[in-house]
Amino acid sequence: MRKVGLFLEAEPHFGGTFQYNQTMLAAVAALARERFAVVVAYPSDAWLPHLAHYDFATIKVERGFWGRALGLFWVLSRLPMGWWRWL
Repeated sequence: MRKVGLFLEAEPHFGGTFQYNQTMLAAVAALARERFAVVVAYPSDAWLPHLAHYDFATIKVERGFWGRALGLFWVLSRLPMGWWRWL
């Protein structure tokens, strides 16, 4: 059996990124359960209503203080998201 992990970072207010995460979730749900073990990690409770439709193992990952602080700094400074992705 192969293991598949999916990290759903985007929250609903992220727009297109959230939609992309939903698409990835649906794609993983289409995998044969007898061949793949799926674990989904999420940092925000906003994902709970979406995950209720699936029978995956789930793990809530708490964001650390410094990760949140850096993300807030990045957004407030209006730096390009391409740099954030690269970083």
